[in-house]
Amino acid sequence: MSIFEKAKSGIKWTTSSTLIRAFAQLALLAIAARFLTGDELGSYALLMLFVGFAQVFMDLGIGNAVIHKEEVKPNDVNQLYVINLFVALLVATLMIAISPLAALFFEAKHLQQLITSLSPAFLLSACFRMHLVVLQKQLMFNIISKVEIVGQLAGLLAAVYCLNAEYGVFSLVYGYLANLTVQALLFIILSPAKIRPTLPSSYKSLSGYLSFGAYQTGDGVVNYINSHIDVVLVGKLLGTEILGGYNLVRQFCMKPALVINPILTRVAFPVMSKLQKSPDLPIIYTKLLSTLALINFPIYCFLAFFSEEVVSFLFGDKWLHLSQLLTLFAIWCLVRSCMNPLGSLFMAIGKVKQLFKWNLGLLIVFPISIYIGAQFGIEQVAIALICVQVVLFLFHLKFLLSRHANVNAFNLLRQLLLPFTICILSSLITVFCLTYIQIGNSSIWLSSAFYLPILLLIMVFAFKLKVISLSIKC
Repeated sequence: MSIFEKAKSGIKWTTSSTLIRAFAQLALLAIAARFLTGDELGSYALLMLFVGFAQVFMDLGIGNAVIHKEEVKPNDVNQLYVINLFVALLVATLMIAISPLAALFFEAKHLQQLITSLSPAFLLSACFRMHLVVLQKQLMFNIISKVEIVGQLAGLLAAVYCLNAEYGVFSLVYGYLANLTVQALLFIILSPAKIRPTLPSSYKSLSGYLSFGAYQTGDGVVNYINSHIDVVLVGKLLGTEILGGYNLVRQFCMKPALVINPILTRVAFPVMSKLQKSPDLPIIYTKLLSTLALINFPIYCFLAFFSEEVVSFLFGDKWLHLSQLLTLFAIWCLVRSCMNPLGSLFMAIGKVKQLFKWNLGLLIVFPISIYIGAQFGIEQVAIALICVQVVLFLFHLKFLLSRHANVNAFNLLRQLLLPFTICILSSLITVFCLTYIQIGNSSIWLSSAFYLPILLLIMVFAFKLKVISLSIKC
């Protein structure tokens, strides 16, 4: 089977897995919103903030270094596995140690117990991380997808059971641990990698992995802070009650891109790594981003134009005051989704140092803009995020893609402008129809019944005129 046949198979399996897991995650989010208070949701948001930050250090970037390296010795994997376990143990210990300070800083009464309860998650992840990396390198996404689906469903069932048993916010913790436990068992059993944990014998043999991983870890830390500094500042300045609603909308709105983009980028990273010296790589990246835009843009335009119907359907009428915030977040996430595959491209071509410097610069811009927005209110935070993201998008075209990856910025912008125009036009026609055709109160079902056929009709027309093309010749 050729590399492109493996990639197509990987996309198929990853798509199935991602969609099923996304449905399970959204279902849990909607169910939890009906069981938990804003304060509990805010505490859980802070918990996941700490967990996500700690996970950046989990394998020190070693996993992606293994995928990037063309030839990997089995003994290297054995030694890296032990390093991964040691780091996970260290991270879990540090998280427990800082939990009292975190609870005191954010004035969140449940946070210390939540962090302590979730600390085993780091060791569980380390147990199967290297097995997952080997499977990714070999493009065996069928096994990965099946394991992740089973783990996600196990976590959903565990969390819902605990919610009904009135375990409160700890229900989400138990569901998360159940998910990782199932994945750890299945990956170890099904992985073709027969890992024999071996103590590292010399730094020299592992220096290539560690140096690659060091820059990526540094980049991951900075990028994570840039992506989540708003949660920190909102939680500190406005309190966990407001943070609960803010993060509910934020998490839901970011979910489409965080679910859809990895369907392609997860497969694209090892593929682009194998083609890192090919002159066709910039074309492949442009088509990748164009394909993602055709999927992401329609979703975010719908969320922006019909936010009230979405909030009422998913979370209930008690959260309707968040509908305008959802509109703003949808705009932010639409722009943000256009920059998401950048990390995969730069890791594939080995330019993690340049990516790290870029994200280090953003570490100054994001906190300042979000802090200013938080002084005026929760919606102003979202407006600040939109303004910064638009400027960054234009700068990354000029100073990253064009200079370091030979991507034609004008052609890329043109490829993104077409699906954006189609989605805006479809949304406006739908609003016109719902406004001037008297059918009754608008709902998510009625809005979708108009929006989807109109969108598909315009897209088909654009494809027939060859205004949009997704073919890749390489």
